[in-house]
Amino acid sequence: MCVLMEEAEKQGILLEYEHFREGRYLGRAWKFCEESDDWLNLPRDRAIKPPIAGTVPHAVSLTFLRVKGIAV
Repeated sequence: MCVLMEEAEKQGILLEYEHFREGRYLGRAWKFCEESDDWLNLPRDRAIKPPIAGTVPHAVSLTFLRVKGIAV
């Protein structure tokens, strides 16, 4: 998971996770937008329903795949 997070960072993507209910984890991705000088939640169309998984690595991996445009 650390290698994936480092690779995403090289591409300008910040991956993170949050503890969700019932021992599950929620994945999120952010990208810095220089025009607005702020971090943007990615992908914007799915920010309301981020990936949820049973483990941290799975949640982070699903988030990265969504950011890259791979349907999961």
